[in-house]
Amino acid sequence: MWYSICKLAHKTDRQTKRSYRMLVLSRQKDESIMIGDDVEIVIVDVRGDKVRLGINAPRNVAVHRKEIFIAIQKEKSGNEIANNR
Repeated sequence: MWYSICKLAHKTDRQTKRSYRMLVLSRQKDESIMIGDDVEIVIVDVRGDKVRLGINAPRNVAVHRKEIFIAIQKEKSGNEIANNR
């Protein structure tokens, strides 16, 4: 039934060269998407090419923009290398 409202797209991760299937959904303002049992992503606003998202998640689930996540991972890697010297 859900096939009528979504598409599957293929994506290749540039860093790992792995191929993934991406679920692509259409949502309108005030509609939401559930991830698992306890993470909800709500479309708060759409203005031009910007979409504002609200994310309801338990405190133990880290939520970051991708560029922040990558910076955190790089910092962790740098700290591991420094600690192994």
